[in-house]
Amino acid sequence: MKKGILNYLKRTFIALLAMYTVGCALLYYFQEKMLFHPESIERSVEYSYAFDFEEKFYEVEKGVELNTLLFSSDSTSTEPGKLIFFIHGNGGTLKTLGGIIPNFTDRGYDCFLYDYRGYGKSDGIIDSEEKLFTDAQLLYSEMKKLYGEENIIVVGYSIGTGIASWLAANNSPHKLILEAPYFSMKNLMKNKYPIVPSFLLRYPLESDKYLKDTKCPIFIFHGDKDQSIPFSSSQKLKKLHPKINLTPLSGVGHTGLAQHKKYQEMLSEILSN
Repeated sequence: MKKGILNYLKRTFIALLAMYTVGCALLYYFQEKMLFHPESIERSVEYSYAFDFEEKFYEVEKGVELNTLLFSSDSTSTEPGKLIFFIHGNGGTLKTLGGIIPNFTDRGYDCFLYDYRGYGKSDGIIDSEEKLFTDAQLLYSEMKKLYGEENIIVVGYSIGTGIASWLAANNSPHKLILEAPYFSMKNLMKNKYPIVPSFLLRYPLESDKYLKDTKCPIFIFHGDKDQSIPFSSSQKLKKLHPKINLTPLSGVGHTGLAQHKKYQEMLSEILSN
């Protein structure tokens, strides 16, 4: 009887171990489906916005073009233009992101947005962290030619905050704004899936390390009711890098940050100098 129980436990353990191993393998090879939620649209689709904009495609590698939009501000200033370089989250496309534009154009900033590979009209697929970074760098370099880094503010939202942090660490924008950032993707995964080894993550997106090398002023907005990326992530970043200006948004979840009065007030202050 005792031997039978031991054999049963052994078989159960082996089965569970096999399931765990298969689960880890699936996570490793298919994690893009967990992290990114692209929606493709036909190139023939015409964007419709109540603001002036220019649509353009940039080739990031042979046969792969990314779709971009550059919105013009309402500014009548004769000084060199100022630009928001915006990196969006893991959902949505340029077709659905129009709501954020007035937050910046109404304050005198042009606004540049792009779709990741496989999103919207952009070609290709996301298959490495390196390509996320190199794509962002290529587009940022194009904007530097038009505006000069002293006139560019990088803004990242959600998963885009890791890319924005990397970009700021490897360049010299005027300022960096992060909306609902994670400490690092490794840290976020550890909190949500503690039994999964962190070395399996092919998109570590280590914002905590990138911000250490960021020389420009850093501002963070984060809702204290965020269920996707906990507010504690921003608190940890602030603790690690005291130079960060953290603005908690009371009662706000992962979306709707811009509707908060405190966000609007602080954004006006950030963009006014």
